[in-house]
Amino acid sequence: MPDIERRLANYDALIVVRHPLERLLSAFRNKLEIRDERGSKYFQTRFGRKIIKRYRQNATEESLTRGHDVRFSEFVDFITNKEINETANEHWQSMYELCLPCNVNYNLVSKYETLSEDATEVLERIGAGFISFPSRPPNHGLTAQKLEHYYSALTLKQLGKLTNFYRLDLRLFDYSLEEVLGFSLA
Repeated sequence: MPDIERRLANYDALIVVRHPLERLLSAFRNKLEIRDERGSKYFQTRFGRKIIKRYRQNATEESLTRGHDVRFSEFVDFITNKEINETANEHWQSMYELCLPCNVNYNLVSKYETLSEDATEVLERIGAGFISFPSRPPNHGLTAQKLEHYYSALTLKQLGKLTNFYRLDLRLFDYSLEEVLGFSLA
């Protein structure tokens, strides 16, 4: 334990965050929506089957067996259900719970949305300014149209639950719903 305390006191601590609603949709698309990839099959089997069983009326036997066709609204209901303890996963868990920003004194905070610029500053700070961080390719990540497509299918109640689920991330890292949804629930 003393070694951990020494490191936390003497080392730079970096956290990279992403808008929680973008991160959530990215996790859904990558882990549950994409078919026939080894990583997604694991998540479809581990989480998809449970989600469909719990949230889909009249699910087909194939859906219950494979868990391969989870709907985004079902996924949102699953992760925001506080009654089940088996929903936590690092891909959609809040950064507040995952990285403990109130316990670790992060002196470097980077946002996914400005990662290239932030990386330049971090590399300079650690004396590695001669290294250039690769820029993201165009059209990398989620477009506004994709975000709108998925989030517009949710009810206001589901959006409210998501806001509550990620409220500390939104507040701590200065994100707003308007950035993703185009409107606020307040």
